[in-house]
Amino acid sequence: YFIWAGGSTPLGVLGYVNAGLELAEQIKGKMLPEPDYIFCAVGSCGTFAGLVLGTKLAGLKSKVVGVRVYERVGANSYFSFWLARSSLRLLKKADPDFPSLKISPRDFVILHNYAGKGYAYFTREGIEAVKVMESQEGIRLEGTYTGKTLAGIIDLARKGELGGKSVLFVNTY
Repeated sequence: YFIWAGGSTPLGVLGYVNAGLELAEQIKGKMLPEPDYIFCAVGSCGTFAGLVLGTKLAGLKSKVVGVRVYERVGANSYFSFWLARSSLRLLKKADPDFPSLKISPRDFVILHNYAGKGYAYFTREGIEAVKVMESQEGIRLEGTYTGKTLAGIIDLARKGELGGKSVLFVNTY
């Protein structure tokens, strides 16, 4: 069985498809409001591809935004699209009545400015974000994935790009 660098496969993506569907159930049950944006780290693209596909299948209006933490050659919209489309094919193969869904590479928005030197190289902003989360919320993050992702959210918020918006941060620690 072939496994891509980072381990993301179409079958593995289904876990985060389910997470997107579960999020929709929580919104429907009034456990939380529907977020305007859902942010997650993008390394081998599995989490990101699954969340985009799951939220689209659930009919959510939330925009899933990935923050790249790995080299662009492996963490990009096209590979994310391929994973999501391949996962959708698996679902259709298992159940021919599974709903069809149109997706395109444009559905996979990735922010590329927060990866720093690359994978496993911490950034100053990422470490600051880790410290802020620990001191403000008591939640532990790390510098490779979650720190860089939160740093991207903080940067966008400081620039006023998230004003008045509801944001969900997916902590993949």
